[in-house]
Amino acid sequence: DPKIEKLDLSDTAKYLIHHAQQNALDTHNQLQLLANSTTDKRTKECYISCSKYYDKALYSFGEALKDIEVHNPDYLNVEISAARQNANDCKTLDLKDVKPDPKLMMKIDFLENVCGIVLSISDILPKN
Repeated sequence: DPKIEKLDLSDTAKYLIHHAQQNALDTHNQLQLLANSTTDKRTKECYISCSKYYDKALYSFGEALKDIEVHNPDYLNVEISAARQNANDCKTLDLKDVKPDPKLMMKIDFLENVCGIVLSISDILPKN
């Protein structure tokens, strides 16, 4: 996106959070579809649990956007760390025995990576 090169650090973080938020919503919806389409009880439970981690991640992204607006990079860091941990917990706790579609795993990895970038930005944002 050519517009991104003109953004300051705060706006870059917002842009990335919105992107991660959309990824998290898409992944959450995919997990719910997978839960509804399987007949295996254990697999269904894994997908449902994973989608709950993504509910939490979506909440954290919303809070992170508020933290940027009030120039609070410390709380931004907490929220983004929480979102990244929720994605990681989904992958390492729930999906480790399910053998999900590699594209789903790529979406989870993508979310973790974007969170890492936002965390790096939050470390250099000015504080109130």
